[in-house]
Amino acid sequence: MIGTTPDFAQLVEKLAAHEAIAPMSAAVREAAHAAALARQPKFPLLGDPELAEPEGDPDTAWNTDWGNVWQVLRTGAKSAEQVALVEALLALGDRDQFPSAPESELNTAALVVWLAAHTTCNAFEAFDAALGQGKAAFWQAVGRLVVDPQSGGVDFGQTEALIAAVALRHSASPTAKDVTENLRKELTDPVLFSVLAREPSASQAPALVGGLSPARKGPVVTAVMAVTLILALWHAARLIGRYAFAYRRPAKVVLSDRGLEVTYHTELLGKVLRERATLVPLSNLASVTREVRFARLGMYAGLVALVLGSYLGMGLFVDGVRVPGGSATLIGMAVLLIVLGLVIDFALSSLSDSVKGKCRLLVVPRKGRAVCIGALSTADADAVLGAVAEQVRV
Repeated sequence: MIGTTPDFAQLVEKLAAHEAIAPMSAAVREAAHAAALARQPKFPLLGDPELAEPEGDPDTAWNTDWGNVWQVLRTGAKSAEQVALVEALLALGDRDQFPSAPESELNTAALVVWLAAHTTCNAFEAFDAALGQGKAAFWQAVGRLVVDPQSGGVDFGQTEALIAAVALRHSASPTAKDVTENLRKELTDPVLFSVLAREPSASQAPALVGGLSPARKGPVVTAVMAVTLILALWHAARLIGRYAFAYRRPAKVVLSDRGLEVTYHTELLGKVLRERATLVPLSNLASVTREVRFARLGMYAGLVALVLGSYLGMGLFVDGVRVPGGSATLIGMAVLLIVLGLVIDFALSSLSDSVKGKCRLLVVPRKGRAVCIGALSTADADAVLGAVAEQVRV
C-alpha cells in the first residue's frame, strides 16, 4: 500500500540509535551530493546500481523498519516512507555542518534547497528534527538563500528563493520564525515578502484519491487504433485484467509547497506489485485540467459516423462490383468491432466517471510524461485547481 510519511522526530531518533548509522548516513549524504552536483531530478526515486559496495554486509546490516537503505540507494525509493528514510539519513549525515564555517553551512543549505525544489527529497523537516543547537545556523543559511539565491549556485534563482522562503514560513522552529521576521524587514521583492507573510495554505487543498488512468489519446491515434482493431483488443484485455485478475492502480494526488505529488501502486490479485511517487514542481507544470463531462463526445460521435458512413459506401461498392471472394459479412463484423472499440473507449475514459459524478484530472508537465487520475471527486478536484492557481499567482 502507499506508505505514509512517519513522524520525523521518531524516525531520526530511531535511526540515530541504529548500529550502522554512520555508514548509512554517509552513503546517503554522498548520493544526495552527487545527485545535486549532477542536477539529477529523480533522486531518490532513481537508484544507482553502480554504487561501490560498502564494507560489511549492507543487505542485512542496513535494514531498518522503513526498508533496507542499501537497496533504496541501488534501486530507488518505492514509497513515501523510503523517501522520508533518505531525508532523515541526509539530515543525520549533514548535521555536523551546523554550526561550521559559513561557506560550508551555505553549501549544505543550498543542497537541501535544491533537492526540495527539484526532487521528491524535501529534508527541511528532517533537519529540524535532527539538528540541536545547529538549527540557528541552518535556518540563517536558508535565509541567506532567500535574499541572495545565486550564492547557492549559478543556476539558483527565483524558484530556489521561493522554496527557501516557503520552508522558513512552514517551519515550527523558533529560530526559523526569527529569521522570517528579520527577512520581512529587509526584503523588497513583493513575491517573497508575500510568501513569508502569509499563513501556510497547502493543507487547505484536499488530497485526491482515485485511480491512475491512461492519458487521453489524440483523435488521429484513436482513429488509427480503432481501424486496426487495436483499441477493441486493448480494452478487452483491460476489462479481463480488471474483473478476472483484480488489476488496480489506486492513486493519490496531494498539493504541497513543492508542487503536485502523485503516488500510486499497482495491484494484481490483491498483491502490490510496485509503488511509485512522482513530483511535478509548479515551475515545471505546463497545465493541470479537470476534464469536462462527457469529454470529446463530439470526436467519438464523428469517428463512429465516419466508420458507419464508410461501411455503407463500401457496401454499395461491393454490391456494385461483386469482387469474387468478397464478404460483406466479414466487413460488417470488422466495422462492428471498430465501433465497439470506440464506444468502450469513450465509456471507460469519460462516461463511467461522469455517470458516477466523478471526473478525471490531467497533469501535464513541461518536461516528462503526462499523468491522468480518474474517479476523482469533482468538488475536491476543483479545490485543488483553485489552490494550484493561488500558489502560481504567489
